[in-house]
Amino acid sequence: MKQELVVYTDMINSNFFHQIFYENNISIKSLSDFEKEENQINCGLVFIKDNQNLIKKVLSKKFKNKIFLIDSKNYQIQRSSENIIFQTINIKLLKNKITNLLLSQDYNYKNLSMIDNNLTNTKSKISIKVTEVEKQILVNLFEINIIKRQEVKEKILNIKQNIETNSLDSHLTRIRKKLKKIKSEINIISRDDTLSIQ
Repeated sequence: MKQELVVYTDMINSNFFHQIFYENNISIKSLSDFEKEENQINCGLVFIKDNQNLIKKVLSKKFKNKIFLIDSKNYQIQRSSENIIFQTINIKLLKNKITNLLLSQDYNYKNLSMIDNNLTNTKSKISIKVTEVEKQILVNLFEINIIKRQEVKEKILNIKQNIETNSLDSHLTRIRKKLKKIKSEINIISRDDTLSIQ
């Protein structure tokens, strides 16, 4: 499944973001949208060019789910941060930073919280480790609640449509057991050709 990445920029031609981050669902928004949505938890890449007020705001506040690329010849670098980049950056390094940002994002659904590969019941405070595949299945269910089984097989498990396997059912069984271990009241329902979370 493609993860969502919001790119905030005032660049006129921003099509190359779709080419660079082809493995993500890219939404392009303006910097004024960023200022309105700065507290949103979505992962974002923010390009700022010579906007001194916005640069000051970025440097004075800690943003957890954003990476900033700042192009300003007139600004003195006062604070170094893992998610603030003042110089040019190689595309491969930028893609790695985005991948790490997406992997470290927190996901929540009702009384469940997913941080890295730890699934926690926020009521009982019980946690359990999940595999990367289990995390991807859960995150997709958290985000859209209903998903086609075939889509999970193809996009998460990398199983071609014509191959018969019980791999998805095995993963779902393990996820259900883990949900039970952390005393969650959340259920994953398999019905016909869909999966849902309730």
